[in-house]
Amino acid sequence: MVSTYEASYRVSEYDCNSLGELTPFKAIQWMMMTSEKHQAHLGAESIINSHHLVWFVIEQTLEVNRWPKVNDTVVVKTIPHSFNQFFAYRNFEMYDEEGELIVTNKATFGVVNPDSRQIVRITPDMMKSYGSEFLRNPPKRTRYPAVIEPYVHYDYQVRYSDIDRNQHVNNAVYFRLVDNVMKYDQHQEYQLKSLKLRYDKETPPDYLVRIKTNWLSGPDGGLIGQHALSADDVLRARAVTTWAPRLNESNGN
Repeated sequence: MVSTYEASYRVSEYDCNSLGELTPFKAIQWMMMTSEKHQAHLGAESIINSHHLVWFVIEQTLEVNRWPKVNDTVVVKTIPHSFNQFFAYRNFEMYDEEGELIVTNKATFGVVNPDSRQIVRITPDMMKSYGSEFLRNPPKRTRYPAVIEPYVHYDYQVRYSDIDRNQHVNNAVYFRLVDNVMKYDQHQEYQLKSLKLRYDKETPPDYLVRIKTNWLSGPDGGLIGQHALSADDVLRARAVTTWAPRLNESNGN
Protein backbone atom coordinates (compact mmCIF):
# COMPACT_ATOMS: atom_id res chain seq x y z
CA MET A 1 0.00 0.00 0.00
CA VAL A 2 1.25 3.47 -0.90
CA SER A 3 2.30 5.56 2.09
CA THR A 4 0.83 9.08 2.16
CA TYR A 5 1.66 12.05 4.35
CA GLU A 6 -0.05 15.31 5.33
CA ALA A 7 1.18 18.58 6.82
CA SER A 8 -0.72 21.77 7.62
CA TYR A 9 0.40 25.35 6.95
CA ARG A 10 -1.02 28.75 7.78
CA VAL A 11 -0.91 31.42 5.08
CA SER A 12 0.82 34.55 6.40
CA GLU A 13 1.23 38.00 4.86
CA TYR A 14 4.76 37.03 3.82
CA ASP A 15 3.44 34.11 1.75
CA CYS A 16 1.09 36.23 -0.37
CA ASN A 17 1.01 38.53 -3.37
CA SER A 18 -0.50 42.03 -3.43
CA LEU A 19 -4.00 40.52 -3.59
CA GLY A 20 -3.51 38.46 -0.44
CA GLU A 21 -3.26 35.16 -2.35
CA LEU A 22 -0.69 32.43 -1.73
CA THR A 23 2.08 32.66 -4.33
CA PRO A 24 3.04 29.72 -6.58
CA PHE A 25 6.57 30.03 -5.20
CA LYS A 26 5.36 29.41 -1.64
CA ALA A 27 2.95 26.65 -2.68
CA ILE A 28 5.81 24.72 -4.29
CA GLN A 29 8.01 25.29 -1.24
CA TRP A 30 5.34 23.81 1.04
CA MET A 31 4.87 20.83 -1.25
CA MET A 32 8.60 20.09 -1.32
CA MET A 33 8.76 20.53 2.47
CA THR A 34 5.92 18.02 2.87
CA SER A 35 7.80 15.56 0.67
CA GLU A 36 10.92 15.97 2.82
CA LYS A 37 8.89 15.50 6.02
CA HIS A 38 7.39 12.33 4.55
CA GLN A 39 10.84 11.00 3.70
CA ALA A 40 12.10 11.74 7.22
CA HIS A 41 8.98 10.19 8.79
CA LEU A 42 9.63 6.93 6.93
CA GLY A 43 13.38 6.99 7.50
CA ALA A 44 13.77 6.72 3.73
CA GLU A 45 16.42 9.45 3.61
CA SER A 46 18.97 7.10 5.21
CA ILE A 47 18.84 4.79 2.18
CA ILE A 48 19.49 7.65 -0.26
CA ASN A 49 22.23 9.07 1.97
CA SER A 50 23.94 5.68 2.25
CA HIS A 51 24.34 5.66 -1.53
CA HIS A 52 25.58 9.30 -1.45
CA LEU A 53 22.70 10.37 -3.70
CA VAL A 54 20.10 13.14 -3.70
CA TRP A 55 16.61 13.53 -5.13
CA PHE A 56 16.01 16.26 -7.70
CA VAL A 57 12.88 17.54 -9.45
CA ILE A 58 12.55 17.05 -13.21
CA GLU A 59 9.05 18.33 -13.95
CA GLN A 60 6.05 19.76 -12.10
CA THR A 61 2.47 20.40 -13.18
CA LEU A 62 0.53 22.79 -10.96
CA GLU A 63 -3.28 23.01 -11.38
CA VAL A 64 -5.28 25.61 -9.46
CA ASN A 65 -8.98 25.67 -8.61
CA ARG A 66 -8.42 28.68 -6.37
CA TRP A 67 -5.57 30.12 -4.32
CA PRO A 68 -5.82 30.22 -0.51
CA LYS A 69 -5.63 33.66 1.05
CA VAL A 70 -3.92 35.27 4.01
CA ASN A 71 -4.81 33.69 7.39
CA ASP A 72 -6.20 30.54 5.74
CA THR A 73 -4.97 27.18 6.99
CA VAL A 74 -4.33 24.52 4.36
CA VAL A 75 -3.37 20.85 4.40
CA VAL A 76 -0.85 19.54 1.88
CA LYS A 77 -1.05 15.82 1.14
CA THR A 78 1.59 13.93 -0.82
CA ILE A 79 1.29 10.55 -2.56
CA PRO A 80 4.45 8.87 -4.00
CA HIS A 81 2.38 6.59 -6.21
CA SER A 82 4.82 5.02 -8.70
CA PHE A 83 8.33 4.79 -10.15
CA ASN A 84 10.45 3.18 -12.85
CA GLN A 85 14.18 2.75 -13.38
CA PHE A 86 14.89 6.46 -13.73
CA PHE A 87 11.87 8.44 -12.50
CA ALA A 88 9.66 8.58 -9.42
CA TYR A 89 6.20 10.13 -9.55
CA ARG A 90 4.71 11.98 -6.59
CA ASN A 91 1.38 13.82 -6.44
CA PHE A 92 0.54 16.71 -4.14
CA GLU A 93 -2.91 17.88 -3.09
CA MET A 94 -3.72 21.07 -1.18
CA TYR A 95 -7.00 21.26 0.76
CA ASP A 96 -8.69 24.21 2.44
CA GLU A 97 -10.21 24.17 5.93
CA GLU A 98 -13.48 22.73 4.58
CA GLY A 99 -11.66 19.84 2.95
CA GLU A 100 -12.05 21.18 -0.60
CA LEU A 101 -9.26 20.31 -3.02
CA ILE A 102 -7.93 23.66 -4.27
CA VAL A 103 -4.44 23.05 -5.74
CA THR A 104 -2.74 19.95 -7.18
CA ASN A 105 0.76 19.21 -8.41
CA LYS A 106 2.08 16.20 -10.33
CA ALA A 107 5.84 16.02 -9.88
CA THR A 108 8.51 13.84 -11.48
CA PHE A 109 11.72 13.18 -9.56
CA GLY A 110 15.05 11.60 -10.34
CA VAL A 111 18.11 10.60 -8.33
CA VAL A 112 21.52 12.10 -8.99
CA ASN A 113 25.08 11.68 -7.73
CA PRO A 114 25.93 15.20 -6.47
CA ASP A 115 29.64 14.80 -7.26
CA SER A 116 29.41 13.50 -10.83
CA ARG A 117 26.05 15.22 -11.55
CA GLN A 118 25.00 11.99 -13.26
CA ILE A 119 21.48 10.55 -13.03
CA VAL A 120 21.47 7.08 -11.50
CA ARG A 121 18.94 4.26 -11.58
CA ILE A 122 16.22 4.12 -8.96
CA THR A 123 16.39 0.77 -7.19
CA PRO A 124 13.50 -0.98 -5.39
CA ASP A 125 15.22 -0.54 -2.00
CA MET A 126 15.06 3.26 -2.45
CA MET A 127 11.27 3.08 -2.87
CA LYS A 128 10.38 0.21 -0.52
CA SER A 129 9.39 2.50 2.37
CA TYR A 130 6.92 4.39 0.17
CA GLY A 131 5.03 1.36 -1.14
CA SER A 132 5.11 2.85 -4.64
CA GLU A 133 4.09 0.80 -7.67
CA PHE A 134 6.77 -0.09 -10.24
CA LEU A 135 5.81 1.06 -13.75
CA ARG A 136 7.13 -0.89 -16.71
CA ASN A 137 5.63 1.65 -19.13
CA PRO A 138 6.28 5.19 -17.83
CA PRO A 139 4.03 8.10 -18.85
CA LYS A 140 4.91 9.95 -22.03
CA ARG A 141 6.92 13.10 -21.49
CA THR A 142 5.31 16.45 -22.26
CA ARG A 143 6.32 18.25 -25.43
CA TYR A 144 6.95 21.95 -24.81
CA PRO A 145 6.50 24.40 -27.70
CA ALA A 146 9.52 26.44 -28.70
CA VAL A 147 9.47 30.16 -27.90
CA ILE A 148 9.90 32.03 -31.18
CA GLU A 149 10.25 35.65 -32.26
CA PRO A 150 8.59 38.00 -31.67
CA TYR A 151 8.65 37.37 -27.92
CA VAL A 152 8.73 39.48 -24.78
CA HIS A 153 11.48 38.97 -22.23
CA TYR A 154 13.00 40.15 -19.00
CA ASP A 155 16.34 39.41 -17.33
CA TYR A 156 16.88 38.24 -13.77
CA GLN A 157 20.16 38.27 -11.87
CA VAL A 158 20.46 35.14 -9.73
CA ARG A 159 20.76 36.08 -6.05
CA TYR A 160 22.54 34.39 -3.18
CA SER A 161 19.18 33.54 -1.55
CA ASP A 162 18.09 31.67 -4.72
CA ILE A 163 20.84 29.05 -4.30
CA ASP A 164 20.15 25.87 -2.34
CA ARG A 165 22.59 23.42 -0.75
CA ASN A 166 23.05 21.66 -4.09
CA GLN A 167 24.76 24.87 -5.27
CA HIS A 168 22.25 25.84 -7.94
CA VAL A 169 19.01 27.81 -8.22
CA ASN A 170 16.31 26.11 -6.15
CA ASN A 171 13.45 24.56 -8.13
CA ALA A 172 10.80 26.76 -6.48
CA VAL A 173 12.53 29.94 -7.71
CA TYR A 174 11.66 29.08 -11.32
CA PHE A 175 7.96 29.30 -10.42
CA ARG A 176 8.53 32.84 -9.13
CA LEU A 177 10.40 33.79 -12.31
CA VAL A 178 7.56 32.55 -14.52
CA ASP A 179 4.90 34.14 -12.28
CA ASN A 180 6.72 37.48 -12.61
CA VAL A 181 6.36 37.43 -16.40
CA MET A 182 3.01 39.08 -15.71
CA LYS A 183 3.27 42.77 -14.83
CA TYR A 184 1.54 44.22 -11.76
CA ASP A 185 -1.51 45.49 -13.67
CA GLN A 186 -1.87 42.19 -15.53
CA HIS A 187 -1.93 40.29 -12.23
CA GLN A 188 -4.90 42.41 -11.19
CA GLU A 189 -6.72 41.24 -14.33
CA TYR A 190 -5.61 37.60 -14.67
CA GLN A 191 -5.09 34.71 -12.26
CA LEU A 192 -2.69 31.81 -12.76
CA LYS A 193 -4.64 28.57 -13.27
CA SER A 194 -1.93 26.12 -14.34
CA LEU A 195 1.84 25.99 -14.65
CA LYS A 196 3.73 23.09 -16.20
CA LEU A 197 7.50 23.40 -15.84
CA ARG A 198 10.41 21.17 -16.84
CA TYR A 199 13.96 21.64 -15.59
CA ASP A 200 16.52 21.08 -18.34
CA LYS A 201 19.80 22.13 -16.74
CA GLU A 202 20.75 23.57 -13.37
CA THR A 203 21.51 27.28 -13.07
CA PRO A 204 24.70 28.08 -11.09
CA PRO A 205 25.21 31.07 -8.77
CA ASP A 206 25.60 34.60 -10.17
CA TYR A 207 24.18 33.79 -13.61
CA LEU A 208 21.86 36.15 -15.49
CA VAL A 209 18.63 34.37 -16.48
CA ARG A 210 16.63 35.53 -19.49
CA ILE A 211 12.94 34.62 -19.47
CA LYS A 212 11.37 34.68 -22.96
CA THR A 213 7.60 34.45 -23.44
CA ASN A 214 5.16 34.01 -26.31
CA TRP A 215 1.61 35.06 -25.37
CA LEU A 216 -1.36 33.33 -27.02
CA SER A 217 -5.10 33.82 -26.65
CA GLY A 218 -6.68 31.25 -24.34
CA PRO A 219 -10.26 30.07 -23.82
CA ASP A 220 -12.90 32.33 -22.25
CA GLY A 221 -10.80 35.46 -22.59
CA GLY A 222 -7.78 33.95 -20.88
CA LEU A 223 -4.12 33.76 -21.88
CA ILE A 224 -1.59 31.00 -22.55
CA GLY A 225 2.08 31.66 -21.91
CA GLN A 226 4.92 29.70 -23.49
CA HIS A 227 8.17 30.34 -21.63
CA ALA A 228 11.86 29.55 -22.05
CA LEU A 229 14.40 30.30 -19.30
CA SER A 230 18.03 30.42 -20.37
CA ALA A 231 21.37 31.49 -18.92
CA ASP A 232 24.73 31.74 -20.65
CA ASP A 233 22.92 30.82 -23.90
CA VAL A 234 21.88 27.46 -22.43
CA LEU A 235 18.24 26.46 -21.96
CA ARG A 236 17.64 25.93 -18.23
CA ALA A 237 13.88 25.36 -18.05
CA ARG A 238 10.69 25.44 -20.11
CA ALA A 239 7.16 26.21 -18.99
CA VAL A 240 3.58 26.59 -20.18
CA THR A 241 1.08 28.64 -18.18
CA THR A 242 -2.65 29.31 -18.43
CA TRP A 243 -4.29 32.41 -17.01
CA ALA A 244 -8.00 33.12 -16.50
CA PRO A 245 -9.70 36.51 -16.15
CA ARG A 246 -10.35 37.36 -12.53
CA LEU A 247 -13.94 37.41 -11.36
CA ASN A 248 -15.25 40.74 -10.14
CA GLU A 249 -15.90 39.88 -6.51
CA SER A 250 -17.54 43.22 -5.80
CA ASN A 251 -20.52 42.51 -8.06
CA GLY A 252 -20.58 38.73 -7.69
CA ASN A 253 -19.75 37.98 -11.34
